[in-house]
Amino acid sequence: METALVVEIPVAMHCAAEHGWEILSGPLLVTESSGARVKTINYQPAFEIYRSLVEGITECRFAGGNFFEVSKNFPLGILGINGDILVRDPIQSPNDELFCVGSVPVNSMIYILQGNSDRLINAAESAGRMASKGSSKGGIESMGLAIVFDCVSRVLY
Repeated sequence: METALVVEIPVAMHCAAEHGWEILSGPLLVTESSGARVKTINYQPAFEIYRSLVEGITECRFAGGNFFEVSKNFPLGILGINGDILVRDPIQSPNDELFCVGSVPVNSMIYILQGNSDRLINAAESAGRMASKGSSKGGIESMGLAIVFDCVSRVLY
């Protein structure tokens, strides 16, 4: 079920986002996907490419059903037209595909990302500060109000 709740708040608010992940590898081309399933990357089975790159660059290994324990450290990043990176977490690898949290469109340029606790925490703090600073502009009292949304990627890491 997809729903939205819209509430009008009579104060100035500003939005800011920071993810804190860094590029480990890429760019790569999603050549076949369906919703949240990435079937092929660069015309090869998605999991084979993903595993090869992660294992080739890091000391992490996919073995014995530990996919999620490794993948939560290496989400995919979709490069947007504005240069921002949208994060998608691979949570399963059925049939050499990557099943992600959120859709990954075909022909997307993606990156394999990596992070560390300090960068992820600092990015969240930075977004909060930017949103607060932006909300205090404009001459309307902000009332010290903040609405914070955390991403599943940071929580999983």
